Amino acid sequence: AGFARRYGFRDLPQRIRFRPLDRALALFPGDGLQDLKLDLESLAAVPLRPRRVLIVENEVTYLALPALPDTLAIFGAGYGLAVLAQLPWLHRCEIDYWGDLDTHGFVILDELRAVLPPTRSLLMDRATLLAHEPLWAREPSPSRRDLIHLNRDEAELYDDLRFDRLGTAIRLEQELVGFGWVLRRVQESGRPWFKD
Repeated sequence: AGFARRYGFRDLPQRIRFRPLDRALALFPGDGLQDLKLDLESLAAVPLRPRRVLIVENEVTYLALPALPDTLAIFGAGYGLAVLAQLPWLHRCEIDYWGDLDTHGFVILDELRAVLPPTRSLLMDRATLLAHEPLWAREPSPSRRDLIHLNRDEAELYDDLRFDRLGTAIRLEQELVGFGWVLRRVQESGRPWFKD
């Protein structure tokens, strides 16, 4: 850590991978939905104006997202999402984070909400976890940290996971959540992400 600065080299630029899920937000002409990657500084300068941003952790989920009106998807790929706060246009958006239902998913949500407080969690709830019990796996190294940016329901579920109240080191990876479940839960939440 810090090797490049120590010896006067340039650090590799931080790159953000994103997909405009609405053709009206596309940066280049074409028929398909674009999958792009820009360095943070360039992406900050792009005059994007999505109403919603959906940050997802899994590449399969990211690539499978359908066309959604006025929405941009960002591939989170784990920790380090705090840099997204440097995107000026992001502060004007509704932000949803959909991560794995495990302790590290909640840690990432907590870190993101520390710099982007309006961030909402999507499908990171007890009902989703319990409905997919046959698909639970074991989290290799669960977090035991105290988190301060979760809402009450998130904090209770995080505690259940970190203290093994539902089983030992439980995790539900986001790509295993059934799409029918996703549609129902999003519609129940009042967030018009997906159309029938």
